[in-house]
Amino acid sequence: MSQGSPPPPRPRAAEPPVDLGRLRIDRGAAPRRRVRGIPFLRLWILLGVAALAFLLRGPLLGLLGEGPAEGWETALAVREGAGGGVMANGYVVAERSASLSTVLSGRLVELKAKEGDVVEEGAVVARIESADLEALEAQAEAAHAAATARAAQAGAEATAARERATEAERRLETARLHFARLEAGIAALRDGAAQAEEEAGRLEREVARNRPLFEQRLIDSGEWDRLQTEARRARLALEAARSRQREAQAERAAWEGEVRTLEQTLVRARAEAAAAAQAEAGAAAESRAARHALDLAAIQVERTRIRAPFRGLVIRKDAEEGEVLAPTGAGNSRGSVFTIVDPSSLEMQVELSERRLAEIREGGPARIVLESDPQRPRAGRVRKVWPRADRSKGTVEVRVRFEPLPEGLKPDQAGRVEFLAREPDADAGPPAVRVPARAVVQRAGRSVVFVVRDGAAHAVGVRTGALRGTHLAVLEGLEGGERVVLSPPPTLADGDREP
Repeated sequence: MSQGSPPPPRPRAAEPPVDLGRLRIDRGAAPRRRVRGIPFLRLWILLGVAALAFLLRGPLLGLLGEGPAEGWETALAVREGAGGGVMANGYVVAERSASLSTVLSGRLVELKAKEGDVVEEGAVVARIESADLEALEAQAEAAHAAATARAAQAGAEATAARERATEAERRLETARLHFARLEAGIAALRDGAAQAEEEAGRLEREVARNRPLFEQRLIDSGEWDRLQTEARRARLALEAARSRQREAQAERAAWEGEVRTLEQTLVRARAEAAAAAQAEAGAAAESRAARHALDLAAIQVERTRIRAPFRGLVIRKDAEEGEVLAPTGAGNSRGSVFTIVDPSSLEMQVELSERRLAEIREGGPARIVLESDPQRPRAGRVRKVWPRADRSKGTVEVRVRFEPLPEGLKPDQAGRVEFLAREPDADAGPPAVRVPARAVVQRAGRSVVFVVRDGAAHAVGVRTGALRGTHLAVLEGLEGGERVVLSPPPTLADGDREP
């Protein structure tokens, strides 16, 4: 062992085992000190709790859903369905609406509709004064009629000029064809005259050659006469051919002059046709300008007539006859005459908190309850979630359409929308309110439940559906959340107060 290190510990002696059997509880301890007043405090606390429970027994049992409430046994009517817990209040609005006005300023002289009327697309619903514009339209119409007449006359003259030019072309072509035939005939006559001249020369030479023979009596007089006759005939034929050639040449010269005359006539006819066509084009342009002026005047007159852009319901009249109408509504003038909406485009408009926006989607199912008919929930579907939020309110506008659109729906009706987490079960029928079966009784031949409101029982007629277990479906009559009396006694009547 090195110097300075601590000595090793010595082993401890083994301890004897503990005998648990010898353990005892000392019951002879000093008695507890008794505190005066505590039992009385506990008694007062118990009495206070009991009194409070007695006073609040009605609300407590109402929260539990059943049990005696002010003497009646009641239960809550619960609406079943695919509710997602997202609800919002809103109003009925129209996707398609219009404030009817005109781009012109003027005094309103006629109203042809009133609130509640359904106007057809294109129907005139109001009119502002238009006498001056109608006079301008009549003036433009007269100018257009005159221009149209001048255009028609110019067109007729141009047509006649074109026909004269066509006729001149035809006559010139005919003359040229005849002149060409004359040329061909003259050439043939020239050839014939040349042949006749050759034949006459040959016969004359034959006569000259046979003359000494005739004088010597070497040929008889008959042959000599024949030769002379043929020679005379040949000379006559030559003279006739030359005469015909001269006549043909004279006719050719005449037709040559006719062709030149017809060529000049055609030039003049074509010039006249071109001038007439130009005059026709100018008259047509003038007519079109007059037509445009008339159209502009008609447009101005049409602007004094206020028409419905679509089939709509008149929900508000904004002006009276005699008031001045102006597009901007400046000063004391009115900006519009009527406000109309398309009844087929009515839908619910709600503002939903941004925190609940992730729980809905476009095209998702919804349930609509109108304040005017709270007993009949309507099926709906999310049509549009607005692309921007309201910074000041922290909400987003949502539009929900009805499926189908109910009859008698009016703009600005109040209601609430429940956005459903899933599509309603088609086999389960319409959403129903479920109540215990013993809450439904028969009174005067109809199914009735007694709803507790303001401390009194009110008989409500219902239409019941299928029974599931101990609860009965109520298809019409209840909205859900009402407190209904269970097993109402036969003596219970409408309006009885709670005992």
